[in-house]
Formats: sequence, structure tokens, C-alpha cells
Amino acid sequence: MSDKKPARRPIVSSLTGKPIEVTPPKERVIPSRAKADRGDDSNDERLMRDVPPHWGR
Repeated sequence: MSDKKPARRPIVSSLTGKPIEVTPPKERVIPSRAKADRGDDSNDERLMRDVPPHWGR
């Protein structure tokens, strides 16, 4: 198999009948993403302890 991409069909203007130059789309560059900010877990234990009495805990 060939590594060459197939030729694109020419685009012809409906007004002039002449071919229109079209630049090929650029290759997409996917940026490396930073880790998402996580919340501070230091208060989780205190929050789980401080539940209202009507929650049945």
C-alpha cells in the first residue's frame, strides 16, 4: 500500500467555471492537558461527622 494520500477532487466556481485553490486542512495538534484541580479532602471527615440529626445518622 502507498503512504500517499489520494488526490482531492478540484473545486470549480459556479460563477467563473474556473478551479478554486483550496489549501489542505492543517493537521490537528492535540494539546497535552494539565490535571484537573481537585478539591481539598482535608474537611471531608469533619463534614461527614457534622450531619443534622434528621438525616438519621
